[in-house]
Amino acid sequence: MTTTMASSTANTDSSAAPRPKKTISVVTWNILSPFFATPSKFRKHDTSDLKWSVRMPRIGDRLRELDADIVCLQEVPPPPPTF
Repeated sequence: MTTTMASSTANTDSSAAPRPKKTISVVTWNILSPFFATPSKFRKHDTSDLKWSVRMPRIGDRLRELDADIVCLQEVPPPPPTF
């Protein structure tokens, strides 16, 4: 889901140049945690499409395409531990 919000400030000085509208774009997306993306729950989907190693680059590509100012993601898995 992508939402664009616009705001502007009223210009009371008629001699001043009009101010451009300030906009920000916001994306919110439930990316489905890899813990829940199991073949038993998504029987009609190709099992290779459920793999996090396949989905993660696709998610990144789509987010870059959207080029949002603010990105809110749900069900993001924690990074793997490093020792």
